[in-house]
Amino acid sequence: MQAKWSPEGTAKADETAVHKLFAGLTLIDSGEAAQFNPRGQILAKRAHDLISERTTRITQVIALMGIKPPSPGVQLVIKNGEAEFNSLGDYVGHHFLHAPEIHALVRKDQRSQPVTLKATLSPWFSVTSPYLSYEGVMQGEEVAGWVEHGNELFARNIRNPLGLTPINKELVDTLTEEPSLFWYFNNGVTVLCDSVEPIYGSQKVPERYPVRLTAHGASVVNGAQTVRSVIEAAQQAEDAELAQVTVRFIVTGGDTEFANRTTQATNRQNHITDRDRITLDPVQAVLIEEFRAELGLVYSVRRSELEPQDDEGCSVVEAACARSPAPTAAAGSRPGSSPPAPPTCCGNGAAGVSTIPSSAPCPTSTRPGTP
Repeated sequence: MQAKWSPEGTAKADETAVHKLFAGLTLIDSGEAAQFNPRGQILAKRAHDLISERTTRITQVIALMGIKPPSPGVQLVIKNGEAEFNSLGDYVGHHFLHAPEIHALVRKDQRSQPVTLKATLSPWFSVTSPYLSYEGVMQGEEVAGWVEHGNELFARNIRNPLGLTPINKELVDTLTEEPSLFWYFNNGVTVLCDSVEPIYGSQKVPERYPVRLTAHGASVVNGAQTVRSVIEAAQQAEDAELAQVTVRFIVTGGDTEFANRTTQATNRQNHITDRDRITLDPVQAVLIEEFRAELGLVYSVRRSELEPQDDEGCSVVEAACARSPAPTAAAGSRPGSSPPAPPTCCGNGAAGVSTIPSSAPCPTSTRPGTP
C-alpha cells in the first residue's frame, strides 16, 4: 500500500512513487527483505510465503488524499509493472482510494455494529400486516442478558436510560421486592428491528408453544428505562429475574420513516423535551459522525449522555448557545461584565445546528465545578 497526503485534498500519484511501489513488491517476491526495517522484514517474509503459493492474488492499494484520477503516465507504469508479474496468470492488480472513498471508509468504521437480540416469548401473538410484529411475555432473566449490548441497544431511541431517577428506582424496587407484580405495573418494551427469524415450537398450533425470535438490527425504542431497571435489579437480587416483561418486536424492513414515527409515537406518554426530539434529526446523526471522524471529538445529543469536557467536544445545547446572539447583561450583574464565551469546540458558526430549537436554555456554564 502507498499513501499520499495533502491537507488541501490535492494529492496525486506520480510515476516515481509507483516505480518504488513495484520495486518493493519485487523485493518481497524474490525474498530479499534486508532493505526493510525490522518490522517490515517480518511482514515481507509473511507476504513472500503467501506469494509462493501462487494462489494468492495481490492488490496494490494507492491511497490519495485527492480526487483527480491517475495520469496516463502513472497508468502506463502500473500496466507495465503488473505485466511483469502476470506472465503466468492474473496475480497482481491495483486499486486507487481517493479522498471521498477514504472518508466513507472512516465513517463506516466509526459506526456501531447492528445489534442482534434473542428473545423467547410465551404466551405470544403476531400481527402480519402492514408490518410484521410479535408481542408476548419475556422472562426478566433473558431481558437482563441484553446487558452485553450496552447502550448500542438503544441506538434508535430518542434517549439512553436516564439512570436512577425516582421512577426508575420504583421499577427496581418492584423487581427486587415484588417481581411477580412487575408485569401488572409496567407498560412493557418496544423493539424495532430490520428483520426477524422466528422458530416455532409447533407448525400446526404455534401459538400454543413459546416462539424463539432472533431480531437483526434491533433497538429498544420505548422502554429503555424498563430494560435498564431489569438489568440493574437482576444484579442486585436473583428473584428479579423471575419477573415477566411484555415485549413487542416490530419489523420495519429498513423503513426509516416508519421507524421514526413509531419511536415518536411510543414515547408520547413520557415527558419529552425538544432536545430528545432532535435526536431523530438526520443532521444531528451526521454531526456526531463528523465530529468523531474529522475532529476526533464527541458531540453529545441525547439528554442522558455525559457532557463532554472542553477538550473532548461539546453538546447540542452548547452548539445552540454558540449560534445564539450574545446575551445582554443579566439583572444584578456588574456593569461592564462580559457574558460567558461560547464553547470553543463549536464556534459561533457551527454548521448543522440550525434545527436546534431556539428556545433551548443556554446555561451560564455546563461544566461541573465551574462557578
